Amino acid sequence: MSNPDAYGLDAVGIPDDETLARAALTYCLDGADAIMHATLLGAGSAISVLQHICDIPHAWSSNDNDLQSAPDSVKRLEQAFYAGLTTWGKRITKQASQAFMRSLRNWHRRSLTAVRLQDNTFLNWISAEGAQWIIGPHSALWPASLQDLSLRGDWAPPLCLWGRGYPRALNACSSPLAIVGSRGVNTYGHTTARALAFEASKNGHTIISGGALGSDAAAHWGTIAAQEDYGSQAGATIAVFAGGLNHIGPKSNLRLFDAIVEHGGALLSEMCPGTIPQARRFLLRNRIIASMASAVVVSQARLRSGAINTAGWANELNRKVYAIPGNIDMPHNAGCNRLVHDGKAILLDRIENINDALDDDHAESNSTSPIDAPALDQRAQLPRCITKNATFPASEHASHQSASTSSIEQHHKSHAKRTIADRGDTESGDSGPEGNAQNHMPDNSHAPDMEALILQAIRSCNNQHIPASIDAVLMMLGSMSNTKSLAETPPHDTIASAARHTIALMELDGTLLLNNGQLQRVHTPNREVTR
Repeated sequence: MSNPDAYGLDAVGIPDDETLARAALTYCLDGADAIMHATLLGAGSAISVLQHICDIPHAWSSNDNDLQSAPDSVKRLEQAFYAGLTTWGKRITKQASQAFMRSLRNWHRRSLTAVRLQDNTFLNWISAEGAQWIIGPHSALWPASLQDLSLRGDWAPPLCLWGRGYPRALNACSSPLAIVGSRGVNTYGHTTARALAFEASKNGHTIISGGALGSDAAAHWGTIAAQEDYGSQAGATIAVFAGGLNHIGPKSNLRLFDAIVEHGGALLSEMCPGTIPQARRFLLRNRIIASMASAVVVSQARLRSGAINTAGWANELNRKVYAIPGNIDMPHNAGCNRLVHDGKAILLDRIENINDALDDDHAESNSTSPIDAPALDQRAQLPRCITKNATFPASEHASHQSASTSSIEQHHKSHAKRTIADRGDTESGDSGPEGNAQNHMPDNSHAPDMEALILQAIRSCNNQHIPASIDAVLMMLGSMSNTKSLAETPPHDTIASAARHTIALMELDGTLLLNNGQLQRVHTPNREVTR
């Protein structure tokens, strides 16, 4: 059973088969991969994709076979990729097909670096001997805002997430705040980052940062200070890392990481245990920080800084971006000043003004807490292909270079994006690991709050520049993969009826406004922030 007071695997229970398969695929990828995301869309489940990869003959990855002579499992995976491209709103092109075949060879090659071990050994590796919990997108604990990463055809959301600490921290606040900045901040930058975190946390907001020296550490410590002063009223903090959680650092921050967990926060990564936090992975990590937040503040940054990269992700994800200005003759402030000058950030001239950018409601908006989540199967029952081949890394050093490295590094040079086909506007077609989930929603007994789901659907419509009519919102509700529950889903018309009823109630209480046929969220005048 899951235990909300536990730090490690016991906090969520034994991962289900789909999550375990996603974890194994994460190792095969050696990083985020939009091509894998499209393949999962078409295949319907990670278990199916992993099974087909395991079924590919060992010799295939070293031979330059064309599709006609390729194994059946390769053909099935390519068909799944094409189906996923279509679902994702992309055209099937020769370039996309070639990119898929290159990626598949790399996935297969990495799968061959595995060893044969028993089921319990696989589980020990996947959970770092039980010290880490793991969730997939179909989990009730999954942060719904990560789904925004699939709105673009060249971005990839995480396959799964590893964590230490309290998983309920991921959804404890409907308006989390990310605070980022340079490692080498001066006293001004350190003070502002800490003060910002303290101010937002004391009002109940979750603070997200990267666990690094400088601005990140100041933001985390500011949150902890607010928790010690205001108790349970204050929001917790989440640190997102670029490598596996048994390679977190720097060592000088180890006391900070322990304090984050002790105060009800979480340490988070999309990378499997043993993955070294190489430089190329930090840019990808930044997309997770930006997507999990409702607003991002750059407290102090130079012109070339990872914090500027995070602000770029946030802008493309339609998050609110703020920057704290500083003296124009100080290089420490040049990045923030440039963001404001270029219109890429709102100038934040007072610490207290950050409250105007954040909503007041801190009820868990898109997940049940672990104590309410459906109990997971406690047997270490693995996907058949894992049981058959016991596929997982032979050593903890899961970051050894593969043939995919050069393409990944080239991908990061262009703002950490990978193009899988022609560029252009796309629609979110992620149906989650269960495949054809577009027309289903979870049972309300295990689902996120319906009002929060409706607000998320309106936000997704706005992100995709779709008029948020009632029908469009209902369609978006049906396509949001993060609403997939562990329980059996009811018919779509039942949920549609419940959603229409909830929309009517939200109009009556003033939460929503139907203006010219489009639903709009209503903010109180002193809370409205216009970009």
